[in-house]
Amino acid sequence: MRGRTIGGDPRRTGPERHRPDPAHEKEVREQEPRAAERERPLTFRERSERALADVGIYCLVPFGELADAHFGGRHRAARRAVNTWIREGLAREFAGKDAGGTPYALFTSTAKGASVLRDLAEGQGIDPGQRFTYTLRFRREQLAHDAAVYRAARRERERLARGGARVRRVRLERELSGAVYGRSEPARHRLGRRAAEAERHRAATELGLPVDPEGRVLFPDVQIEYVDAAGRSGRVNVEIASDHYAVQHLGPRVAAGFRVHASGVRAERMLASLRSGGTEI
Repeated sequence: MRGRTIGGDPRRTGPERHRPDPAHEKEVREQEPRAAERERPLTFRERSERALADVGIYCLVPFGELADAHFGGRHRAARRAVNTWIREGLAREFAGKDAGGTPYALFTSTAKGASVLRDLAEGQGIDPGQRFTYTLRFRREQLAHDAAVYRAARRERERLARGGARVRRVRLERELSGAVYGRSEPARHRLGRRAAEAERHRAATELGLPVDPEGRVLFPDVQIEYVDAAGRSGRVNVEIASDHYAVQHLGPRVAAGFRVHASGVRAERMLASLRSGGTEI
């Protein structure tokens, strides 16, 4: 693989000097990749690079989900990888709490980590336009929602992989809204409200985002762009339904074909109610 590598001998620092440790290789090599990935087992280094890429793509990723997704649920191997990232300044770790108050670890990339990931993107088959991001500040009340975004995206990616699709790019809500309003607001300043609305709708169409009957663009929490087994491009818009959601907010997204994942008991009941009304989710 061209570019930098991540993970390996803990006595060395710096992603360019790392080599995979044989003990790490033995621990994770027997874990077979999913059918849509590759035929041979992934090395520890490759798993570490893919895991760090997820941290850079989704901004906030819970440790348990990361271990399940990239290390076959082997938390010891995953911990070795993330400790290396932290030591090299590629990622930060902090604690969140689930609904029951149980603490868990989350990770975000750093500026240095995002730079390394851009070097790795081509070798991983990731679209050159993929954005890698990180956060310096976060709101505690948003942690559960942001962690749920990764869980839902992971489920959707696994569903796509089972059908032979390959994910090319992932966009979070803030990237999508920035792309849309980054085009409509200059049009507003130059040509007025109607021109801004037309440009906003054009941008939404190009990004595969629906527009509701009132002309509002509906942004998902995350959008997954893929190429299916026949070589056709497609997008999946994924929404997390939290307990504080109102039906008026969620209903249009369900009707627009968003893949909705409930995060909370009330949200599950609300989705069940929408299903009973004849709308598939």
